[in-house]
Amino acid sequence: GYYHNNTSNISANMQKNRVSLSLSVGYKSGLSRYINNNKYLYGDNEEWNNRTISKNDNINFFNRIGFEYKINNNLNIGLVYNYSLENNNYTDDNKTHIEGNVNYFLIDSPAKRFSRKDLHTINVYGVYKDDEEKKTSLDINYIGFNSDNNNLSSTTFYPSRDVSLINSNGKQKIDNFTMAIDREGYLGGMNLNYGGKISYSNIQNDNNSL
Repeated sequence: GYYHNNTSNISANMQKNRVSLSLSVGYKSGLSRYINNNKYLYGDNEEWNNRTISKNDNINFFNRIGFEYKINNNLNIGLVYNYSLENNNYTDDNKTHIEGNVNYFLIDSPAKRFSRKDLHTINVYGVYKDDEEKKTSLDINYIGFNSDNNNLSSTTFYPSRDVSLINSNGKQKIDNFTMAIDREGYLGGMNLNYGGKISYSNIQNDNNSL
């Protein structure tokens, strides 16, 4: 087998006066190739030889951006954005030779698979600290996820040349929104945390097969 990957990442941070900024960008790619050979004997005179060549090519990309602004000694606001992308390509080349006393058969079964996934997350927040050092925080979050999967395979029988074809495609889209408020306080001389959260999600699926 053979496998190779490449990874790179760049990060930067900056802080000046009341502003903080951070940035991170990364990239990863990989390539693999494997060959698998198998031989089976059935009965006295029938022999099956199977050979599969598999390849996988993948690319991943991700980044993160963070921003925070200190309005005063009591209040900070900020935003964090994350994005990731993943692409995968798979190829399988499968051939089976069947030999016996009289007949010879070949089964050719190539297959291709492709998948793509991307993810977005956004966090907007604010933190207020009162004179007693108790915090009130607000978080607003969005998550967006998309995936696309495609599978194509065929099987050809020789010498008859009969063909079987399968093609399937699946897509998914997810959107999620949340908002949360948390407060630190006192109750009977004890520290107490309380708050609330609302959330909304939308999921869409689209699957086709031929």
